[in-house]
Amino acid sequence: MKKKFSNNTSTNANYFMVCTVLHFNCLKKLNNNLIAVGSILCWLAMTGISVILTPLFSSQLFPCETEYPFDVQLQPLKTIIYVHQILIAYQSVIQVSTNTFPALLLWFVAARFEILSIQFRTMTSMKELVNYTRKHSLLLRYII
Repeated sequence: MKKKFSNNTSTNANYFMVCTVLHFNCLKKLNNNLIAVGSILCWLAMTGISVILTPLFSSQLFPCETEYPFDVQLQPLKTIIYVHQILIAYQSVIQVSTNTFPALLLWFVAARFEILSIQFRTMTSMKELVNYTRKHSLLLRYII
């Protein structure tokens, strides 16, 4: 069964308006969530910095409260332990923040699939079908 493409300009214009509104709403949601995710990443960075700077403002010797079976007051050893704990705090912050990027990518691809599904419903020519199929395969590459 062949699908006949609609030549009715008012129907096509309505579909185009729906696609435009949905596209705008998806981008608006994406921008709102990007602000939230950006603020979360900033809070993560500030938390890591505050952990690193804790010994400057408290009686702790190191960022993390730890006990060692040797004297940590000797200078080269104290610096090595402090730098090691700074690296641990830095790696922890980086690990948590990098785990948010795949989630953002999947959310973005889902929004793009939603827009593409509307475009598939409103296509009027075979040229558009080929174009939308290429877009679909490109979006699948993001996921895989």
